[in-house]
Amino acid sequence: MAEPGLTSVREVAVDACATAAELPSVDRLLSLAPVAGLVASAGRSLVVAAARAELEALRSAALAGSLPRAALTDAAFAAAIGKRVAASAASRLQPVYNLTGTVLHTNLGR
Repeated sequence: MAEPGLTSVREVAVDACATAAELPSVDRLLSLAPVAGLVASAGRSLVVAAARAELEALRSAALAGSLPRAALTDAAFAAAIGKRVAASAASRLQPVYNLTGTVLHTNLGR
């Protein structure tokens, strides 16, 4: 039996994890100053999609019981959304060789 006023290791572990109910709404995330700056530079639809994806990932972690409360700060939300926007906006173009003329004019395509 535990002494009064002392908490067990299990109670501390449960208290350190956040629940899905503690996650903010997308609207609240969009009202954060750094995220509002992202909306101005990258566009609302891209930032909203990034915020929804981040909240979905955090919701999955919360339901699994592995979401630390430290991940629920405004700075952590803004940084995570910023990373997702940067990854989405990054150019995916790669250099290629256009050999269409070579194949057509040398009859190598037959």
